Amino acid sequence: ALTFANALVIIDMFAIVIAIGMSSFLSRYISGPIVKMQKALTSISSGDFSTEIVRSKRKDEIGILQNSSASLVETLSDIIGKTNYILESISTYDLTIADMPSYPGEIDTLSTSVNRIKHMLNQLIVQVQLSVNNVESGAQQLTEAANLLSEGAVTQSNSVQILVDDLADVVTRINRNSQNEDLVLQKLEKLNKQIQ
Repeated sequence: ALTFANALVIIDMFAIVIAIGMSSFLSRYISGPIVKMQKALTSISSGDFSTEIVRSKRKDEIGILQNSSASLVETLSDIIGKTNYILESISTYDLTIADMPSYPGEIDTLSTSVNRIKHMLNQLIVQVQLSVNNVESGAQQLTEAANLLSEGAVTQSNSVQILVDDLADVVTRINRNSQNEDLVLQKLEKLNKQIQ
Protein backbone atom coordinates (compact mmCIF):
# COMPACT_ATOMS: atom_id res chain seq x y z
CA ALA A 1 0.00 0.00 0.00
CA LEU A 2 0.75 3.48 -0.33
CA THR A 3 2.53 4.99 2.50
CA PHE A 4 2.17 8.48 3.56
CA ALA A 5 5.68 9.30 2.35
CA ASN A 6 4.98 7.84 -1.06
CA ALA A 7 1.77 9.83 -1.27
CA LEU A 8 3.69 12.98 -0.42
CA VAL A 9 6.26 12.23 -3.13
CA ILE A 10 3.51 11.69 -5.69
CA ILE A 11 1.75 14.88 -4.60
CA ASP A 12 5.07 16.75 -4.70
CA MET A 13 5.82 15.44 -8.20
CA PHE A 14 2.34 16.33 -9.32
CA ALA A 15 2.78 19.82 -7.81
CA ILE A 16 6.17 20.17 -9.54
CA VAL A 17 4.61 19.21 -12.90
CA ILE A 18 1.79 21.71 -12.33
CA ALA A 19 4.32 24.38 -11.25
CA ILE A 20 6.44 23.75 -14.36
CA GLY A 21 3.34 23.90 -16.54
CA MET A 22 2.13 27.09 -14.84
CA SER A 23 5.55 28.72 -15.02
CA SER A 24 5.82 27.77 -18.69
CA PHE A 25 2.37 29.23 -19.36
CA LEU A 26 3.12 32.39 -17.37
CA SER A 27 6.49 32.70 -19.08
CA ARG A 28 4.87 32.54 -22.51
CA TYR A 29 2.02 34.78 -21.36
CA ILE A 30 4.45 37.44 -20.11
CA SER A 31 7.49 37.07 -22.33
CA GLY A 32 5.72 36.10 -25.59
CA PRO A 33 4.35 39.57 -26.34
CA ILE A 34 7.59 41.17 -25.12
CA VAL A 35 9.68 38.99 -27.45
CA LYS A 36 7.33 39.81 -30.36
CA MET A 37 7.56 43.55 -29.57
CA GLN A 38 11.35 43.31 -29.27
CA LYS A 39 11.61 41.67 -32.71
CA ALA A 40 9.20 44.19 -34.26
CA LEU A 41 10.95 47.19 -32.69
CA THR A 42 14.36 45.87 -33.77
CA SER A 43 13.06 45.54 -37.33
CA ILE A 44 11.52 49.04 -37.18
CA SER A 45 14.70 50.55 -35.74
CA SER A 46 16.55 49.28 -38.82
CA GLY A 47 14.06 51.09 -41.09
CA ASP A 48 11.48 48.39 -41.85
CA PHE A 49 8.15 50.06 -41.06
CA SER A 50 6.16 47.27 -42.70
CA THR A 51 6.44 45.36 -39.43
CA GLU A 52 3.22 45.66 -37.48
CA ILE A 53 2.74 45.47 -33.74
CA VAL A 54 -0.69 44.02 -33.06
CA ARG A 55 -2.76 45.85 -30.45
CA SER A 56 -3.52 43.91 -27.29
CA LYS A 57 -6.75 43.56 -25.35
CA ARG A 58 -4.81 43.04 -22.18
CA LYS A 59 -5.21 45.70 -19.50
CA ASP A 60 -1.98 44.96 -17.63
CA GLU A 61 1.43 46.63 -18.09
CA ILE A 62 2.35 44.35 -20.99
CA GLY A 63 -0.87 45.22 -22.83
CA ILE A 64 -0.27 48.94 -22.23
CA LEU A 65 3.34 48.57 -23.45
CA GLN A 66 2.23 46.65 -26.54
CA ASN A 67 -0.52 49.19 -27.40
CA SER A 68 1.84 52.13 -26.81
CA SER A 69 4.43 50.52 -29.10
CA ALA A 70 1.75 49.95 -31.76
CA SER A 71 0.67 53.62 -31.52
CA LEU A 72 4.30 54.76 -31.78
CA VAL A 73 4.89 52.67 -34.90
CA GLU A 74 1.63 53.89 -36.49
CA THR A 75 2.52 57.53 -35.76
CA LEU A 76 6.08 57.15 -37.07
CA SER A 77 4.84 55.36 -40.19
CA ASP A 78 2.29 58.13 -40.77
CA ILE A 79 4.90 60.87 -40.29
CA ILE A 80 7.42 59.20 -42.60
CA GLY A 81 4.75 58.45 -45.21
CA LYS A 82 3.38 62.00 -45.24
CA THR A 83 6.86 63.55 -45.20
CA ASN A 84 7.91 61.38 -48.14
CA TYR A 85 4.73 62.24 -50.05
CA ILE A 86 5.13 65.98 -49.52
CA LEU A 87 8.85 66.02 -50.32
CA GLU A 88 8.29 63.88 -53.43
CA SER A 89 5.57 66.31 -54.56
CA ILE A 90 7.85 69.28 -53.93
CA SER A 91 10.62 67.60 -55.93
CA THR A 92 8.25 67.42 -58.92
CA TYR A 93 7.33 71.12 -58.49
CA ASP A 94 3.86 70.35 -57.10
CA LEU A 95 3.27 72.80 -54.27
CA THR A 96 -0.51 72.46 -54.33
CA ILE A 97 -0.46 69.56 -51.87
CA ALA A 98 -2.02 69.94 -48.43
CA ASP A 99 0.13 70.87 -45.46
CA MET A 100 1.49 68.18 -43.21
CA PRO A 101 -0.79 67.75 -40.15
CA SER A 102 0.29 68.62 -36.62
CA TYR A 103 1.67 65.88 -34.39
CA PRO A 104 1.98 65.70 -30.61
CA GLY A 105 5.05 66.97 -28.80
CA GLU A 106 8.43 67.57 -30.37
CA ILE A 107 7.52 65.55 -33.47
CA ASP A 108 5.49 68.58 -34.58
CA THR A 109 8.72 70.49 -35.32
CA LEU A 110 9.25 68.22 -38.35
CA SER A 111 5.75 68.96 -39.59
CA THR A 112 6.23 72.69 -39.05
CA SER A 113 9.59 72.68 -40.85
CA VAL A 114 8.28 70.78 -43.88
CA ASN A 115 5.28 73.13 -44.13
CA ARG A 116 7.56 76.20 -43.88
CA ILE A 117 9.82 74.87 -46.64
CA LYS A 118 6.77 74.26 -48.85
CA HIS A 119 5.40 77.76 -48.22
CA MET A 120 8.81 79.41 -48.80
CA LEU A 121 9.24 77.57 -52.11
CA ASN A 122 5.70 78.56 -53.08
CA GLN A 123 6.44 82.23 -52.35
CA LEU A 124 9.75 81.97 -54.22
CA ILE A 125 8.01 80.58 -57.29
CA VAL A 126 5.41 83.37 -57.15
CA GLN A 127 8.21 85.97 -56.96
CA VAL A 128 10.06 84.34 -59.86
CA GLN A 129 6.85 84.38 -61.91
CA LEU A 130 6.37 88.08 -61.13
CA SER A 131 9.98 88.76 -62.13
CA VAL A 132 9.52 86.85 -65.38
CA ASN A 133 6.38 88.86 -66.13
CA ASN A 134 8.22 92.12 -65.38
CA VAL A 135 11.16 91.13 -67.59
CA GLU A 136 8.77 90.12 -70.37
CA SER A 137 6.92 93.44 -70.07
CA GLY A 138 10.21 95.37 -70.09
CA ALA A 139 11.43 93.46 -73.14
CA GLN A 140 8.17 94.20 -74.93
CA GLN A 141 8.49 97.91 -74.10
CA LEU A 142 12.09 97.91 -75.37
CA THR A 143 10.97 96.24 -78.59
CA GLU A 144 8.25 98.85 -79.09
CA ALA A 145 10.72 101.68 -78.40
CA ALA A 146 13.24 100.19 -80.83
CA ASN A 147 10.52 99.90 -83.50
CA LEU A 148 9.49 103.53 -82.95
CA LEU A 149 13.12 104.63 -83.10
CA SER A 150 13.63 102.65 -86.28
CA GLU A 151 10.53 104.17 -87.86
CA GLY A 152 11.73 107.64 -86.79
CA ALA A 153 15.15 107.01 -88.30
CA VAL A 154 13.59 105.87 -91.60
CA THR A 155 11.31 108.92 -91.65
CA GLN A 156 14.22 111.19 -90.85
CA SER A 157 16.34 109.55 -93.55
CA ASN A 158 13.56 110.09 -96.09
CA SER A 159 13.24 113.73 -95.01
CA VAL A 160 16.99 114.26 -95.39
CA GLN A 161 16.87 112.70 -98.88
CA ILE A 162 14.01 115.00 -99.88
CA LEU A 163 15.98 117.97 -98.50
CA VAL A 164 19.09 116.90 -100.45
CA ASP A 165 17.03 116.55 -103.62
CA ASP A 166 15.43 119.98 -103.04
CA LEU A 167 18.86 121.53 -102.43
CA ALA A 168 20.18 119.95 -105.61
CA ASP A 169 17.23 121.40 -107.49
CA VAL A 170 17.84 124.84 -105.96
CA VAL A 171 21.54 124.65 -106.91
CA THR A 172 20.59 123.66 -110.45
CA ARG A 173 18.20 126.62 -110.67
CA ILE A 174 20.77 128.96 -109.22
CA ASN A 175 23.28 127.75 -111.81
CA ARG A 176 20.73 128.29 -114.59
CA ASN A 177 19.87 131.70 -113.27
CA SER A 178 23.55 132.50 -113.05
CA GLN A 179 24.06 131.43 -116.68
CA ASN A 180 20.98 133.41 -117.69
CA GLU A 181 22.34 136.39 -115.83
CA ASP A 182 25.63 136.07 -117.72
CA LEU A 183 23.72 135.95 -121.00
CA VAL A 184 21.65 138.93 -119.97
CA LEU A 185 24.79 140.81 -119.01
CA GLN A 186 26.44 139.96 -122.31
CA LYS A 187 23.40 141.09 -124.22
CA LEU A 188 23.22 144.26 -122.19
CA GLU A 189 26.85 144.97 -122.94
CA LYS A 190 26.22 144.40 -126.62
CA LEU A 191 23.30 146.68 -126.49
CA ASN A 192 25.22 149.21 -124.60
CA LYS A 193 27.96 149.09 -127.21
CA GLN A 194 25.49 149.44 -129.93
CA ILE A 195 23.90 152.35 -128.26
CA GLN A 196 27.10 154.07 -127.90
